[in-house]
Amino acid sequence: MKTSRNPFLALLVTCAFGISQASAADITLLQSDPTGTNSFTSAGNWSNSAAPSAGNDYFVTGDGTTFNLRAPANATFAGDSLTINNGGILAWAPSSNTGTLTVSNLILNGGGVANFRTSGTLTLEGNVDVTAASALRLGSGANTSVRNITLNSTVTGNGQLEMLAQNNSVSTLTVNGNNSTFTGGFLLSGNVAESDNSVLTVGHVNALGSGTTTVDQGTLNLNGFSVSIGGLAGTPSEGADSFVQNNSDTAATLTVNSSGDTSYAGVIRNGSGTGNLGLNKSGSGTLTLSGVNTYTGDTVVSAGTLFVNGSLGNSAVTVDPLATIGGTGTINGDLTFAANSFLEVIDFDNPLAIAGTATFESGFGIANLLGIDWDSLDLNTAYTLISTSQAFEAGDIANFGFDNRVSVGSLGREAYFTDGSLALVVIPEPRAALLGGLGLLMLLRRRRS
Repeated sequence: MKTSRNPFLALLVTCAFGISQASAADITLLQSDPTGTNSFTSAGNWSNSAAPSAGNDYFVTGDGTTFNLRAPANATFAGDSLTINNGGILAWAPSSNTGTLTVSNLILNGGGVANFRTSGTLTLEGNVDVTAASALRLGSGANTSVRNITLNSTVTGNGQLEMLAQNNSVSTLTVNGNNSTFTGGFLLSGNVAESDNSVLTVGHVNALGSGTTTVDQGTLNLNGFSVSIGGLAGTPSEGADSFVQNNSDTAATLTVNSSGDTSYAGVIRNGSGTGNLGLNKSGSGTLTLSGVNTYTGDTVVSAGTLFVNGSLGNSAVTVDPLATIGGTGTINGDLTFAANSFLEVIDFDNPLAIAGTATFESGFGIANLLGIDWDSLDLNTAYTLISTSQAFEAGDIANFGFDNRVSVGSLGREAYFTDGSLALVVIPEPRAALLGGLGLLMLLRRRRS
């Protein structure tokens, strides 16, 4: 049976669909909301002279000056999305000390969210997509009141999210969402020297996402959560403090799973609780630590490279197979090289120092040394690569003794470990040896007491 169709009805349906689609609009904030007003829930200064509603997308962009979209103490944004572009701020400054703003689709595209309340805590709910470097501001000017933001929203995107504290009291950004797909990373910058007490507190194992966390000024508090980040960076300015710590009675481990190279010059320490803090370096990249670190949890280099150019506290350090350690600083705990792990030489004049015991597991040999230009070494010269005052076990080291020598460099030289202070002997090829004698390269020299 043939079904008849009504062309007039089809035309009506098509037109109705077109009208529905055309009704959606991009609405912009025409000017900054004056103090005491808000366009978050009212017509305010929106370009369509109407309160935010479903079906519309809303944009806040500065025109050379900052545009504040002011919000009441507690409210839910009714539009489909709210985009805060460069020069725009979602500003919270109600008369009450606490409040919650819910935005189902908040897009931070170079702008920010600010708690401008004299003192108090703003809670954000919903979803935040960071599409360009943006900021969460806690305070303004030199005001010393405590202003906090609790970020319960799920954070996504690839733009860096900065915690910008602007007072000298303890202001806290607490991040509680599962932000596993966020790749932009967090930045603690302070903005003024007095904001060292600003704290980013972790409230979820995936709170920090997979990007690089940068602590230039202030404190990253793991709060008992073992988190993994894509990099750890930070260069405190003169007079500023930078800490990574664990203020909890529950032990925590910070895993730096980096594919690139990052450097952190601040201090990693246990924190105020009884739970210590440990460090795990994973990923193919390099992490360089140049601060005076005091944490006492284990340090595991499971992949990539860890350079210690500052110091580690009484932490037991293990270098797993195929991973690398090196540096010019001091490890105040024990150091264990697993089979097929590596030691990279940075500076012969400033060798890596070990205050504890150095252990070399079976298979560690000359092939496990990186960074040495064998052809440029002076013969008959001792080069200390690891400095230690403790005894070590050399029985499992490969290439031990003349009969186990191996070729090194491109000038026909050979090398082997010998007894005594675990010295590495470098010799020319056999015929040259009759004329030139032996060269001695010290790998590990036990200090005289």
